[in-house]
Amino acid sequence: MKKIFNMMMAVAIAAFTFTACEDVPEPYNNPYNGAKIEEPVVIDPAGSGTKDDPWNVAALIEKTTAAGLADGAFLNDGAEVYVKGIVTETTEVSVQYGNATYYISDDAKGSNRFYVFRGKLVDGASVTAETDLQVGDTVVVCGKVKNYKGTLEFDQGNYLVSLVKGDGSETPSKSDVKEVGSKDAPKTVAEALTAINAMEDGATSEEFWFVKGKVVKVTTTQANFDQYKNLNYLISEDGTENNTITVYAGNGLDNAQFTGVDALKAGDEVVVYGQIQKYVNKSGAMTPEIAKGNYLVSINSGSNTPDTKTVGTKDAPKSIAEALAAINALADGATSEEFWFVKGKVVKVTTNQANFEKYGNLNYLISEDGTENNTITVYSGDGLNGDKFSGIDALKPGDEVVVYGQILKYVKNDNVTPEIAKGNYLVSINSGSNTPDTKTVGTKDAPKSIAEALAAINALADGAISEEFWFVKGKVVKVTTNQANFEKYGNLNYLISEDGTENNTITVYSGDGLNGDKFSGIDALKSGDEVVVYGQIQKYVKNNNVTPEIAKGNYLVSLNGNKGNSQSGNQGSDASAGSASINFTAQGYKNAQEVTSATITEGTTITFEAGENTNTPKYYDSGSAIRMYPKNFFTINANKTISSITMVCSANNAEGNISASAGTVNTDNMTITISDIKAKSVKVTNTHTGTGAVSQLRISSLTVNYAQ
Repeated sequence: MKKIFNMMMAVAIAAFTFTACEDVPEPYNNPYNGAKIEEPVVIDPAGSGTKDDPWNVAALIEKTTAAGLADGAFLNDGAEVYVKGIVTETTEVSVQYGNATYYISDDAKGSNRFYVFRGKLVDGASVTAETDLQVGDTVVVCGKVKNYKGTLEFDQGNYLVSLVKGDGSETPSKSDVKEVGSKDAPKTVAEALTAINAMEDGATSEEFWFVKGKVVKVTTTQANFDQYKNLNYLISEDGTENNTITVYAGNGLDNAQFTGVDALKAGDEVVVYGQIQKYVNKSGAMTPEIAKGNYLVSINSGSNTPDTKTVGTKDAPKSIAEALAAINALADGATSEEFWFVKGKVVKVTTNQANFEKYGNLNYLISEDGTENNTITVYSGDGLNGDKFSGIDALKPGDEVVVYGQILKYVKNDNVTPEIAKGNYLVSINSGSNTPDTKTVGTKDAPKSIAEALAAINALADGAISEEFWFVKGKVVKVTTNQANFEKYGNLNYLISEDGTENNTITVYSGDGLNGDKFSGIDALKSGDEVVVYGQIQKYVKNNNVTPEIAKGNYLVSLNGNKGNSQSGNQGSDASAGSASINFTAQGYKNAQEVTSATITEGTTITFEAGENTNTPKYYDSGSAIRMYPKNFFTINANKTISSITMVCSANNAEGNISASAGTVNTDNMTITISDIKAKSVKVTNTHTGTGAVSQLRISSLTVNYAQ
């Protein structure tokens, strides 16, 4: 009986327990109990990838996915595309380097997103504050899209064509702004002051002004420059402190960052581009300013050191011994006021690859005879005429150089190092030859044949490289470098033989163009081109297979009979009585240098003019080309009849909007041919009516073919 009672009580308790639990709410949402599952956001591709009709991010992702880009390959063969999106994440907004890395999406949630690597602001302007680009901003990006080690991204060099901040404010493109004055006819300081005084307190002009004046002084400290990379400075009509305008947070030429607080000196004549401002502080004091975002368009009429004292000259430089004597006479840590021309031979380069990639310049030792006796350290040096070196192997032991810069008695831990201070650059290297003491086989005018080179290679030990540098003549069979590797390394692998066939070939490995210049592209050499290559021969062996080679470091000294500093390709079937070429990358132009004229060959010249555009044709390192803006034109004058002209462009061909005063224009991607000219003079005009990079004609090389 007791057992039955206990069993009944257990059943009753269980029933009560289940009943009591019926109304207890669940401690969390049950995903399977009526909860709404958010549908994924689907955004349809839209746009055509142009400035007026940019792709959305969905369209860009669709295009890049469909293209199946290999590592290093570019979308649309490297053509620039336009994409609109919302900034959903910034990984780096760098004031130091003037660019930003970020993600864009079609919505603020980041439902789809694309990586933008080291981009510039509107019209290529540099980042000057971390707030310049923020999450929530709506942008249109212009640039090249590539696959970088599996990441699809906008490649470095991209820029914005529009920027609407999250608060609705917009950064205008230069093509949409009103300007007062021009680079060639700027307004005076007096005119700018009059306009500023007429403004309301605190107001900034809508117009962008070109203002010419002389630098009074730089007021930025080293600490602030290190942080922001721009300069505050005063300008006036005559360089005195009377009637000054403050240039606030200014950038250098063409909006590039200044190199240091000493980049501007008292008395420098400048033209500043920016908005004028009537700045009033809390105390009511007024300061006439050119507002933040300004930059230089001209400095010193082409010379940054008009009053610089120099010791020696390019043609009569001082010796190492003379420079050492002057350095020893300096106080510890002192730098000379004068800029010296010093001649010596390279002992060795001390910069490693990592530092070169970071800073782009070289530290190296020079001495009288190329030995380590009585050396001077050339610190953070640049190449010829201030250009960047191509690599750490750009200088070799024994190279004879003339360096231009200030000498320095550098002291650390009581040890003295004689130096040529940072900011120096080469004005001469090897008197035209990189190998003054090298043993050679053959000459430029009497090169060795393929057969002779093959015989010498076969006589080498496996893997051996000759001590001698050979001049070898042959015909190009084919170029084996693909576009991706050319863009990565900038040189070409190709085969040459006696007759241009694949019999008895020599592989030219990692070759450079005429006189060591870079090739303009993988099509710079064509089958049948006759070349003379200068370099060491090598018996390369892999898996017991021998490949006769001309080793890395080689370059052309002749291409189709052209032995100048220009690259000429195969002239094809055009009936001509010779040709002449000019490679603009080999002319020694500085970055952003205005180009007015050049001699292609004796009797043939090319002149560049702005036409109806305020921007004049200029050479830029980016793209290694002369940029012609809409309405710019060039004229070629020759002393004999021109049959055709061929231009090779880098990145932009003005979308084929080219006209010529004579002949027929044909555009084939980045090659523009003007045929049937039949005149001794021809004018070629960029007729594009738009703005931005796509409207530019960027010419890296040009060939003139003459009529028979």
